[in-house]
Amino acid sequence: MVLLSGRGEEAAEAGEKAVMESGAAWTVVRCAWFNQNFSESFFLEPVLAGELALPVGGAVEPFVDVEDIADVAVAALTEAGHAGEVYELTGPRLLSFADVAVELSGATGREVRFEAVSEEVYRGVLEAAGLPADFAELFSVILDGRNASLGDGVRRALGREPRDFADYAREAAASGVWNA
Repeated sequence: MVLLSGRGEEAAEAGEKAVMESGAAWTVVRCAWFNQNFSESFFLEPVLAGELALPVGGAVEPFVDVEDIADVAVAALTEAGHAGEVYELTGPRLLSFADVAVELSGATGREVRFEAVSEEVYRGVLEAAGLPADFAELFSVILDGRNASLGDGVRRALGREPRDFADYAREAAASGVWNA
């Protein structure tokens, strides 16, 4: 089995332990933030509005592409040599959310700004959108620096480098996902 796990998350580590102790052949694919969060998930609307206002300070993350995650999972399920491995999947570089805004601006040809806001301000934004306000607290927990390092999982599992955020942004822009 292949478990997609959260990088640096206590609950995810408990799930990993259960899988590892299950007696089954297993591979753990451990990831943090996905590139596609900006085109298919909760950051899409802010990107379309031209402003990422988040309670993240100067945190950096090794954003990973879901295509790399899928390729590693397929390899682990269809090829020998992956059982018992824990793959830390990251992109090839650390990016701040301000860096992400610059990359998105370049790819879309229009300005996407980043603004660091407090948890309280973000909690209000979430409530106004009808989303759980406690989601704001996740940013301070997850973005505390625990994941500010690069992993070698894509290289170890696939023998190639991970996809860069800039490549993802150019391809997503070309698909028209950010045309509003």
